[in-house]
Amino acid sequence: MTDRLPPVKREDLPLSEQGSFDSLADLAGNLFGPPEQSPFVYRRASDDAFVGPFPLFLAAPEAGEHSMALFGKIGAIPGLPPDAREVAILTVGAHYQAAYELYAHVNVAKKKVEMAEEIVDAIARGEKPEVMNEECDVAYEAAKYLVGTPGPLPKELWERSMKVFGKQGTVVLVHYVGAYAYTCIMLNAMDCPVPEDE
Repeated sequence: MTDRLPPVKREDLPLSEQGSFDSLADLAGNLFGPPEQSPFVYRRASDDAFVGPFPLFLAAPEAGEHSMALFGKIGAIPGLPPDAREVAILTVGAHYQAAYELYAHVNVAKKKVEMAEEIVDAIARGEKPEVMNEECDVAYEAAKYLVGTPGPLPKELWERSMKVFGKQGTVVLVHYVGAYAYTCIMLNAMDCPVPEDE
């Protein structure tokens, strides 16, 4: 476990910061479900401490709460199928080799979205799966290009995304790529590992 920003328990925070812990707990519960029902660990069962990006969020609580709220707003934009969303997120995570992000979204993709294991594992290894539906293929190609290639997204890839997802789906795809690049950078700065019991 990294010692840069270790897991945070509510009772270890000053009283003045415990409200931020509670706000983040509410936001996380709304996004991921209660800790015991989430497909990945974001609060440890042993001591209820926040793991993953949450220690960074709690180090600057106002920014952390806004970051979490942004993910909720992005998730409310319609037009991107759940499997295409997870393909984009995993593609970003594989590019950055962000251990916690890959751990969390491999579990979301397999357990919640029920994607094929071979597709999820290939993307997490940084490989393009041999067979995907068109939505997932577009999400993979767009995410891979945006995180890995300087300059504008090629016109033909933008137009393909617009054809497959429409305007709102394309907009939310771009938001997911940007938001998870941000998340991966934070996680890598913290050297955030997979939870110990996973």
